[in-house]
Amino acid sequence: MLLLFLFSKFVQKKKITSKVKKSEVLYGVVVKTRSFIKRSAGISFCFDQNSVVLLNKQLKPFATRVLGVVPKELRKNNFSKIISLAAGVI
Repeated sequence: MLLLFLFSKFVQKKKITSKVKKSEVLYGVVVKTRSFIKRSAGISFCFDQNSVVLLNKQLKPFATRVLGVVPKELRKNNFSKIISLAAGVI
């Protein structure tokens, strides 16, 4: 079972063209983890790297695209907008 964490993060670095300001506290959802994810059907898988999608106060993603695939457990937790931005769903 995949646990989705909604957390707040203090921004330390930023790009010049970034939508976020330095020292701003943001929400985020962990969409990929390097640890194994087990499903109830007995399937387990993992990703190559950890990834987070930053969210605004209305829990909408800042991103306009999400690279790679995301797990289908995001749909159960009402993050369907992230799924629509991603390249695919596992």
